[in-house]
Amino acid sequence: MPTAELAVDISLERILVATDFSECSERALLTSLGIAQQYGSKLHVVHVVPSEGYGVTGVGMLGAMNFARHSALDLESELLRKGYLEGIRYGISVEKGEVWPVVSRMVEEDEIDLVVVGTHGRSRLGKMLLGSVAEKIFRQAHCPVLTVGPNVQPSFPLTAQTGRSVLFPTDFSPQAEHASPYAFSFAQEHQARLVFLHVVQPTGSEATFNKDRALRYTSVRLRELMARAAELVQEPEFMVETGDTAEAIVKVAAESRAEVVVLGVRGPARLSDRIGWSTAYGVVREAHCPVLTVRSPELL
Repeated sequence: MPTAELAVDISLERILVATDFSECSERALLTSLGIAQQYGSKLHVVHVVPSEGYGVTGVGMLGAMNFARHSALDLESELLRKGYLEGIRYGISVEKGEVWPVVSRMVEEDEIDLVVVGTHGRSRLGKMLLGSVAEKIFRQAHCPVLTVGPNVQPSFPLTAQTGRSVLFPTDFSPQAEHASPYAFSFAQEHQARLVFLHVVQPTGSEATFNKDRALRYTSVRLRELMARAAELVQEPEFMVETGDTAEAIVKVAAESRAEVVVLGVRGPARLSDRIGWSTAYGVVREAHCPVLTVRSPELL
């Protein structure tokens, strides 16, 4: 991994949050409001009315669109009443189609820097059969995606809390390297401790070394990363865990009181991988904090 200083000046000028007016979408919206407040971002809120099924149920598309627009106006009124939109530039729109194509188009047309989405966190079987809109977005979006899972309880407006951290799991891959500036930036903006984590696998290439050698090698690599974090308010720390990657990340996130987990991710993979239980989705489903996934440019 290169040893040049990591940039922490991340621009999040435009944030897109998708909502279906559910409880999980409310968590995502509150989270996006906090980020927009911190970064001075313009917030785009979109609700997508799917066309599929209305002919069967007897609900006309025009009626569905009108109902959605009224719901969007009610949402705006409630946010204004609570003062949540004060000082935040925003727009709220209702679109028809399917969620991912609409989000993809808006990301390109509006030059979105960050997508925020909530997820109900399907069970393993439910995800295999029905898929996940949230995972489809963070696997394919051409910008970072912050996913707010079912265990997250965000609050707004944000209040300073001591002892909080930003967790950055790394496997020293190009994907992790590309995601690292976002981990630095979030730690800086939150004035939080940056925690580097590497999970040593009990099988695979790392299993060819004995555990002590693997841990020593990992410690050296993590200390190299820590040396590049001198600009942060709090001194970073590193941790090494063994076992299942997703389980280790969720455990450390809880123990370190993480505000966010920052993950470098790969793009769409083989069909067998897409229907499997990916590490990133496992973290999203179980973590008690939002998960920021970042794809590296060569994988777009």
